[in-house]
Amino acid sequence: MKKLFLAVYFIVASFAATNVHAGLNSFADPEQAQAYTKIQSENKKQALKSVKKPDYKDIFEVFEKRGDKVLISDFSEDELNANMAHSVVQSIEAVNAAKENNKSFLEKVYENAIKRATAPNPDYTQNILDNKQVQQVEEQQKAWETPNYATVNVTLPGGTKILAPAIEHIALLLADIDVLANSTVKVSETVVVVANGEKLKNGLSKALPRFSTARDGTQNKIDVNLSSVKINGQEFAYKTEEIGSTIIFSPKQQYELQPGVYTYEFEYIINRQLWTYPDFNEFYWNVTGDFWNLIIARAGATVRIPGTEEALSKTSFIVNQGVAHFNDVRTFNLNPTLIGVASISPVFVGESLQLLISIPKESFLPLNDKKTYWFINDYGDIILSLLGLIAIVGGYFISWIFISENKGKKNTITKTGPVMRYLWKNIFDNISFGSALLEFYKKNIIDIKQEEDKFYLIKISDNVTGLSRLEKNALKNLFIGSESTIEINQKNFLKLKRAFVNLKLDTESKVNRFLLKINSGYVAFSISMLLLAELGISLLSYNPFEDFCALLIINSVLALCIATILHKTKSFLQYLYKPFALLIIAISLIFLGTIVSTPSVIFITLIICAIFVFTHLFSTKNGLIKNTLREINPTIDNLKRNASTIAGNRSFVLYQPQIFALECSEFYEEWTRNKENNKLEIMQKIITKL
Repeated sequence: MKKLFLAVYFIVASFAATNVHAGLNSFADPEQAQAYTKIQSENKKQALKSVKKPDYKDIFEVFEKRGDKVLISDFSEDELNANMAHSVVQSIEAVNAAKENNKSFLEKVYENAIKRATAPNPDYTQNILDNKQVQQVEEQQKAWETPNYATVNVTLPGGTKILAPAIEHIALLLADIDVLANSTVKVSETVVVVANGEKLKNGLSKALPRFSTARDGTQNKIDVNLSSVKINGQEFAYKTEEIGSTIIFSPKQQYELQPGVYTYEFEYIINRQLWTYPDFNEFYWNVTGDFWNLIIARAGATVRIPGTEEALSKTSFIVNQGVAHFNDVRTFNLNPTLIGVASISPVFVGESLQLLISIPKESFLPLNDKKTYWFINDYGDIILSLLGLIAIVGGYFISWIFISENKGKKNTITKTGPVMRYLWKNIFDNISFGSALLEFYKKNIIDIKQEEDKFYLIKISDNVTGLSRLEKNALKNLFIGSESTIEINQKNFLKLKRAFVNLKLDTESKVNRFLLKINSGYVAFSISMLLLAELGISLLSYNPFEDFCALLIINSVLALCIATILHKTKSFLQYLYKPFALLIIAISLIFLGTIVSTPSVIFITLIICAIFVFTHLFSTKNGLIKNTLREINPTIDNLKRNASTIAGNRSFVLYQPQIFALECSEFYEEWTRNKENNKLEIMQKIITKL
């Protein structure tokens, strides 16, 4: 009884949708289509030939008569998000109505559908569903066979009313396809859904494969333009997104779909869905798609081909776990250039209705004018990311030319004693610390005294104008509160150590700012090249703004993680956060791969790494900094050669930090032995004591 109702339901839905009134001819070779279906999953296509099948006109006439006698009730549509009016009756009434006609054939049709849906896979096929999907198929098949469930009145396009199970499913999916002479494909798709708040809580989204595949396994990225989406006749704003290998039509704004019956109408145009061969062009289409997570009670399509000649071949089939089934789908001619396809049984989760049509080449216009556009569409992200990488590498070598020829303007840094030693030796040590104390002495902030074998630092001024924050902190660490004198001994070691750390950080900060300054031009150029590449890639996508923001965020995270890994530290915490940074990099690259192709992921990653590598090279002694380093050796020679002159000069105090930092103190012993303002000898003793 239950099978009879369901058979009447999906058969009537089919014929109200396809509206067939003419003789039907089906062309399909099952064995070859089986091979084609198997190769679709392996990205290899095989040729298909047409074989004329028996005339099914009498079958469809019986179906139409059944549709006119099904028990129906009125149905009124309300606004979206409002409860939909529907009449619920027990399935026994539908069964009684169906009893008035011959049931035997209809029962056989439905039993055949159930047998197909529940049949085990042949040994030679590979199950393409995971365990979760297999479980969903079994659950939906059981739900579909459960007796005594409620029904709902559904009004199909064209005004026909039918009874449908009240479970959540797609009552009808009908695609009206126009294959145009310019090789584009216009699709108008009508989807009637029965929603009850289970899976369709936020409305219906439509998914398409991102690539079309030729017989030899070659893939093209299709170009999709969504024209409009209507829900119960009212147009709604939808967006197009690329997610991995899938193109998604989804609502721009989330909404809650109330239980009821809804008619969705998708209109879109697809480019590059056709494949050209020497003797014919081929159109392959997955009518129902592989992405619905709902039972499709009835599915069908009409395909108009260009020109006046009939298709060279046509076939349709339902694919179930990689196996093509032909007994539950019909292919027919409505006129020489209009082909109809209809399933005569439900399409369960994991199944799909597919068709393949070979069309005469003479029916199409030449496509030479689109090759450049398609090339950019296919490889634009790769080209742009590669150009960005080339520009950054080229900019590096051009910068080297300017460096070698001394054409770049000289960048300056305040040449304090600690800074000059850091640039010279690339370290901050005790001599650097002593030089920093001499800088305080030079600025008349502290005095340095020796009494017998004891050494003292005496604070003589609170005027710290011109000092950096870290230098001020160093003084606070040396002279806590109201203290004005500190003896250099073990008791005050902690104070001296804290001051040492602050002065070291201050020196490193000054040098790093200097390095950033001399690298700023190249870094700005490199980042601008990266941003231009990201912008160009985004403009090739369906959602430029969203993709550009996503690329910007992902690349920022990549740069931060790479900087974290390159950061040198002796802290044991690096063994925790550096592996974590590597994990974040891996996740970021996966997300990046959902937006751009694999080569682009590689090129963009290389761009970010190149910026770090070249910036580091510019910061070495042979990089952009070498002009500054060239000044250090002459300074050392000058301090040594003119020791007597400098020592006798009133400005001798100003030279002492550099003399001490650059290890020239021994050249001044003879000339400054008895001078009161000579602190070089005292500082040498302090450093030795430290």
